[in-house]
Amino acid sequence: MSDLSLDELRELERQVAGALPVCDRGPRERELAAALEAATRRLDEETLARGELHHRLARVLYQLGEDEALAALAMRVCERIGDARFLAEIGKIVPLLQHAEAGDSERLLETTRRLCAAAPENVEFALLHVRQLATCEAPREEQSRVLEEALLMAPEHPGILERLARLAIEDSRFEEAEDRLAALSRLRPSADVSWRLGEVLLRRGKREAALAAFGAIGPRLPVADLGIFAPALRELCDLANRNYYVDERIDLDALRARLQRSLEALRDFLSREGGIAPRELISVAYTINRINGTFWWFKGCHDEIGFTVGEFHGTLDLRAFGVLAVAMHEHLLAILTHGLCEGFLSQRLDSLGFIRTAVALYASVLLEREEAARACETLEKLVAMGFDGQFFRNRLELCRLHAAQAAGVPPTTLCLRLRAASSNGLHPTAFWEEWARAQGRESRILTPAAPGRARYTVVTAGEATLCGEYRQHSTNLELLGAGRVSLRESELLFGDGILFRPHPIYGPFPRANPPVRDRGPRAMRMRAAQRSVVIDEPVIVLANNDAYRMPNYSHWIFWILERLNVIVRAGLVASRRVLMPAEITDWMRQTLPLVGLPDERILYYPHDVEVIARDAEVVSPIEIPGPELLAGLRERMWAGAGVSATAVAEPAFLFLARRMQIRAMLIDEDRIYALAERLGFTVVSPERLRVAEQVRLFARAAGVAGPQGSAFANLLFCRSGVRVLALQQEEFFDESELDTAIACGLEFRWLLGRSEPNLARYRWPRDAPFAIDLRQLEQQLVWVREGMPAGGAAAARGGMA
Repeated sequence: MSDLSLDELRELERQVAGALPVCDRGPRERELAAALEAATRRLDEETLARGELHHRLARVLYQLGEDEALAALAMRVCERIGDARFLAEIGKIVPLLQHAEAGDSERLLETTRRLCAAAPENVEFALLHVRQLATCEAPREEQSRVLEEALLMAPEHPGILERLARLAIEDSRFEEAEDRLAALSRLRPSADVSWRLGEVLLRRGKREAALAAFGAIGPRLPVADLGIFAPALRELCDLANRNYYVDERIDLDALRARLQRSLEALRDFLSREGGIAPRELISVAYTINRINGTFWWFKGCHDEIGFTVGEFHGTLDLRAFGVLAVAMHEHLLAILTHGLCEGFLSQRLDSLGFIRTAVALYASVLLEREEAARACETLEKLVAMGFDGQFFRNRLELCRLHAAQAAGVPPTTLCLRLRAASSNGLHPTAFWEEWARAQGRESRILTPAAPGRARYTVVTAGEATLCGEYRQHSTNLELLGAGRVSLRESELLFGDGILFRPHPIYGPFPRANPPVRDRGPRAMRMRAAQRSVVIDEPVIVLANNDAYRMPNYSHWIFWILERLNVIVRAGLVASRRVLMPAEITDWMRQTLPLVGLPDERILYYPHDVEVIARDAEVVSPIEIPGPELLAGLRERMWAGAGVSATAVAEPAFLFLARRMQIRAMLIDEDRIYALAERLGFTVVSPERLRVAEQVRLFARAAGVAGPQGSAFANLLFCRSGVRVLALQQEEFFDESELDTAIACGLEFRWLLGRSEPNLARYRWPRDAPFAIDLRQLEQQLVWVREGMPAGGAAAARGGMA
């Protein structure tokens, strides 16, 4: 093998790339890898550089799933960056390494930095570097600097323009974002670009131009994107592209029947069509999976929401999304099952890493559907065929762990098995009750749940005023007795090897972050920690303290500050310090003294180290903050901000603006603000105030209105009897404001608006700009003003303490 000439190597590569019996493909790939490895050891540098043999070997290792071997090869070759002959080869290896997420991210960052320095004229190297900067969470300013320098050499490079536009939006630099997106729209028009450009134009007050950009957005699932699959998926496209927000309510049985016919047509197409290219199959699979994210999100809302949204939120019919979500998964699995069958894998594979790409998507869908045993069966066949690299073995192990948990094997038993097998960073996950029980420690209730029922009111875009009963939820707050735990990336909490898993209300978990390699609903695999810190002193840990990953105002108030307030009031911080990520923002730090938590009772730690606490008490998470928690926090925050609980200052009617946001914007925003001011409201942007100032402002509010968002967390500081009007789209709803209003004795109602029709049919409509009927808004703002709490302005002049 080591004596093969370059011509013989190329012939072997052609054979492996061609049609092969699937039972031969894995062994032949390994034969090629061995030959290329031998060649890289014996040939001179000039021949290696000219033939790009390291890159060719890296491609094979990637396809085989040998990520650890790929990382070792890549780092060996990257030491040659100073030799210009190898730059092109290294530039092709680094993306493979980034995509495989193999190796040390900080070391890879140094590699991309050296590539940029060695060839500053190569803009592709700049993009590689920026991607790694983002992975390592470098400041946006540094990413922008690298991109700006690259843009000077390639002023019309779509990749550079797209990233610069994204960074400008994140920093609220909307004029710059408009310029970038307009240039990108000319160079590479797409639905995504039109969406973002429209949002930025709307934020800049250019309504007509924004609506024109939105008008260029096509349907969720364009037939033209499906290539050879288009005839078989035409029915699915028709159903996926329907506007379920404003169309008439539908016959669910008829919808199910049409989706079943579509699935049968797809299966028939797959059984008889022999000309499907692997690249096209995987492209269509990813397109369907991406679109399906919308349907699954709405399905989850239908399953979790505390009232009948389909009847009381305009014409939105969530049931249709649930049916579509399941059917889209079935179509996706039909395509992927075909792509991983023996016949398909025996043809020429024209897509780099097709097998591993298909396996990753196939396994994730089946794990989401709780069909881990089916995923195991397919993976076991592939491993037996020679696709037994780390990537494939790790996925198989992850699926087996899911299957065991689904079969009822307790997490503690699974952890014992994993330790006996020396598993590399694989951990089962468990929700609070099971996680706490597995630690073998006593827990006690700090604050009991107090669920209840209440009425709520919705004014629909169709001018109906509807009321319904709301099943208010609540959560026990518990304290788990002292013992050993460890933390990764601030929010990943381990006890005895079991990862605590928060309620789905917190969003996808675990989020993508550097230590996470493989993830699923019941288990995840972590990279080994680069650094660790052992804490011997007694501490308090908040389960799911995601303050670093989610620096959101309402998130912090309701899910973190609520718990800090309880433990302070219970006297727990007298003998233990509270663990908190050092990266929390300034406004977060402002809230801590307001609940009586001094800085000396906090132990800060950097998010990028593993923290091992030998003596930790753990506070359970809050799923739904009930009245018993909210009322206590309002009282404490009032006192901390100098607000008297018995007297209010000159009352104010507040209209909350979202001038620095592009999510869920109001169309005709300036006219809405002008109307609110004419009716005696003060238009305010609470995020521009310090937290104590926000507490005082809302404590003297006589009425509050505005588009729903994080600023509505400040309803917590309003006095009982205040009327609140929340503006939102029909297709988006959030119970948190209603929970707060009930706990604080506020009169609350929603006024619903309609998204632009082109946006409502797009992939992710929950963030779409929406329009409110100005006549309806005027009527409802008058309702807010008529509800001034008893006593009026004259009795309120006692002011703040």
